[in-house]
Amino acid sequence: MNTDSSLRAERQLIRSSKSIPNMAVRLPTLTLARLPADCCAAETMCMKGLILVHLGQRDEGINLVKEGMRKDLSSHICWHVWALIQKSDHKYEDALKSYVQALKFDKVRSSCDLFGRV
Repeated sequence: MNTDSSLRAERQLIRSSKSIPNMAVRLPTLTLARLPADCCAAETMCMKGLILVHLGQRDEGINLVKEGMRKDLSSHICWHVWALIQKSDHKYEDALKSYVQALKFDKVRSSCDLFGRV
């Protein structure tokens, strides 16, 4: 598919979307269709799952997050999204464990410890 035509299609989709939640679900779907499987697809799947969970499609969203985590267990974004979902379920200890995992895999903050000291 031509890059210009796909960008035009995305812009048209944004203009034609009547509500922001619809657009929030459609844009990751378009992104997943264009990305190679080994790129950032895992993070995009997890973010789409998080959006679906908060839009009330809980089971579908959690399944999407789990699938994204299976694709890339070393992604700090996937672990952070999973922690947010656990926190919303009031599973605070599990959420804390997931946040710690996210910090372990975060390459940008790898020089900091859990309390933000360098």
